[in-house]
Amino acid sequence: MNSHVFSIILVLTVLISGTFHSCAPPDMPVEAKKGIMDLSSWDFESHGIIQLKGEWEFYWKSFLTHEDFTSPARIPEPLYKQAPELWHRYRHNDEYLPINGYATFRLVVILPE
Repeated sequence: MNSHVFSIILVLTVLISGTFHSCAPPDMPVEAKKGIMDLSSWDFESHGIIQLKGEWEFYWKSFLTHEDFTSPARIPEPLYKQAPELWHRYRHNDEYLPINGYATFRLVVILPE
């Protein structure tokens, strides 16, 4: 795997917690798009930590691990959903998802060298 890419795979059995809330400077918004967050030009020393918000890959009723993503044929097509958000507010097949369930959230983060 590319050393500049840090893949975060979150397998959730409960709703997304407050771990997405941190202190990104308001004048430098960076958000994930289609499951990728490009922080290659982000200066952590001067700008600090950043919120991991935006469009995450979302796999409803799937528990996926890092190994699953090494073989793309093994994974279903992702949905792209905004995070942080409660998943029962997500629509899939024209219906809202139930409050109870399980899913995998995935975000690929590209870090500076």
